[in-house]
Amino acid sequence: LICPNLLAKLCSQFLLKFMTCAIAVYFSGRIKIYEIIEDTMAIDFKVVDKGAVNFRKAYMSVLLPDTFPAFLLSSSQNFTSSASKLLYSIDPYGDTLLSNDDLKNIQQLCEQICKIFANVQNYSIYDELKRYNIKVNDLMVFANSMQCLISFAFMNDKDVWAVGD
Repeated sequence: LICPNLLAKLCSQFLLKFMTCAIAVYFSGRIKIYEIIEDTMAIDFKVVDKGAVNFRKAYMSVLLPDTFPAFLLSSSQNFTSSASKLLYSIDPYGDTLLSNDDLKNIQQLCEQICKIFANVQNYSIYDELKRYNIKVNDLMVFANSMQCLISFAFMNDKDVWAVGD
């Protein structure tokens, strides 16, 4: 097991490697990923204790801006359709407990995002990003942040909730 200090440090280094608009912070036994992505409506993925009903005491939180699911779904030739459909189908006003299979699918999607933008071979994907007004850096922050969040949840036997506005 990785101690929380080390995990926060690894997440911070990983995120800062790709951009400066996210940071992982460890405080009082909790890790929080802070992102600076402005959006009108979004879904927060939160890691909480199993059976928790209060999402204010989340160990980690990652923001999913409202434009990302539609972009991923429209670019299905590049990304796993099951995870893209899952993100698109999450109720933006409700709360959804994600299963381990859901988390594994999202983790695979995030790995695909990182792989695609590390070695772009199909430049039409940039046209899609532009159409949805998404910056590559913001998408990478999301993908890397979600990978950290999911790994933390699995390693510490925690639940992940998608919490709408």
